[in-house]
Amino acid sequence: MTSASELPTRLRQQVHQFLLDSLNPDSELKCDIMHTWGQAEKDYMLSLCKDKRIFPLLYKRLKSKPQADGYIVDKLGSMHRNNAGRNLKLFSELRQILNAFHKAGIEVILLKGSYLAPVVYGDIANRVLRDIDLLIRMEEMIRVLEVMKSLGYTQRENYACCQGSPQKLMEFLAGRKHLHPFFKGDIAVEIHATIAGPTDPQINIDDFWQRSQTIQMMGCPARVFSPEDFLLHLCLHATFQDIFTNGLLTVQDIRFFMTKVASRINLNEMLARARQLHMENAVDMTMLLTRRLAGLDSCGSFFKDARFGNEGELELVAMEQMFTGKVSRSYSDFSASTPIQRIKLVFSRWFVSRHALEYQYGNLNNVFQVIKAYGMRFRYLLSSHAAGLRSVTSRDSMLHQTSEQQGKIRDWLKEK
Repeated sequence: MTSASELPTRLRQQVHQFLLDSLNPDSELKCDIMHTWGQAEKDYMLSLCKDKRIFPLLYKRLKSKPQADGYIVDKLGSMHRNNAGRNLKLFSELRQILNAFHKAGIEVILLKGSYLAPVVYGDIANRVLRDIDLLIRMEEMIRVLEVMKSLGYTQRENYACCQGSPQKLMEFLAGRKHLHPFFKGDIAVEIHATIAGPTDPQINIDDFWQRSQTIQMMGCPARVFSPEDFLLHLCLHATFQDIFTNGLLTVQDIRFFMTKVASRINLNEMLARARQLHMENAVDMTMLLTRRLAGLDSCGSFFKDARFGNEGELELVAMEQMFTGKVSRSYSDFSASTPIQRIKLVFSRWFVSRHALEYQYGNLNNVFQVIKAYGMRFRYLLSSHAAGLRSVTSRDSMLHQTSEQQGKIRDWLKEK
């Protein structure tokens, strides 16, 4: 697939605008422009659709347009069918997981796509899920490990050092949002204890639990956030956690969500909670972009009643991030540091405490096991960050620009 750096800026922007028009139900779609594109532009658009997880909605709009490019429609249709098959498998697994937790007396809140795909989108084929995201109370996590193991799920890191102790597991989860992912074949499940990371606005997750509501999901009891909290979570995820890099999907999530539940959302209550959590800027920008890109009428009266600000230059910067990838803060620090500082940064990430190693690799009873664990951690860091570090050290101008822009957004989000 063609990367962004391989296309001239003018052609990239042309593809971006076509995608924005395609995803806005109020925009007139001019499919003729597709026939002026070469293979590079077509492949770039398809790679964006796959990476940003918007291909089902694009296919839904283009398949009824006779003037649409046949190659693109065929490729999107193939992706859509594959996603439908994968989601059938995912939701079959979700039903088993919910049943098992219900039998164990463990309450579950469905997060993001696990709720959005079947309930809000109405067709699981139209929403791409990378994994299954669930929220469970912290004190249940030891039992969660047992239930997931009984269902055949494994983890690449274990919790042997916790030795069945809820207290030790809670110590591990301090500053983390979720347990290490669970895997069964190509299915991944993330069990969250909270929805906010250490650098995010500090949320009292107990408040979200108290306001959550009971639903039936595929015949199994489950819970979901209240409409106001669900919208706040989407804004939190889009801004502090993704820096708008998944904004194309978030805007559509909010559009579909608002279409379904707008009449039940207490706007004043949601904005009051946003202010309490210091999320005013996050909510403001996310809603502003949704109004711009998803169509005012499609979201009912919500935006007509709301008065979201115009952030000018930052709005354009946020929109640009929708077509980029997230640049980790550590990459930004690495890029801006001296050679000596870079060496120190690498060693600080590699040589963590023995206590931290044990949470990742289990009990380490002698020096040889410790040395082996550090070797495993080095291989893990190398495989996880090698591509990013190569981009940083190669002085990739597009990456540096993206890093600077995302730094501006991070700083602005924290302003009060």
